[in-house]
Order: sequence, then C-alpha cells, then structure tokens
Amino acid sequence: MLVIYLAPLPRGFLFGLGTLVRDRVAAAERRIDNDRTNNPNRGRAGLERAQLELSVIESQLRLRGLLE
Repeated sequence: MLVIYLAPLPRGFLFGLGTLVRDRVAAAERRIDNDRTNNPNRGRAGLERAQLELSVIESQLRLRGLLE
C-alpha cells in the first residue's frame, strides 16, 4: 500500500510536485502507447502507480484549498 504523507510544505513545492507527477503519468501513457509487444499489460503498473500518486497529491491540495 502506498502511503504519502504531506506535511506542511510551501505552496509552490506542492504545485511543482503535482506537475512532476502529471509528467510521470503522461510518460507512462506514452510508454504504453508506444509499446509494440504482444503484452497489453506491460507498463500498466507504472501508469497505475503514477495515477495513484497524482490522485493523492491532488486530494491533499484540495483539502488545503489550493486546488479546485
């Protein structure tokens, strides 16, 4: 189970972290799209992990009133 605890951090840091994770999600999606092997699940775990991290960060930002 992935547990991310975000202690009080500067606002800009959280937005930067969100941007970094969004980039990781996009990169994982590109890797899956560009994969020409016969295994459709290859790379799926990396995408799901990045999406979960993004969801947690966005939830924390919403709780702090920094994201609508």
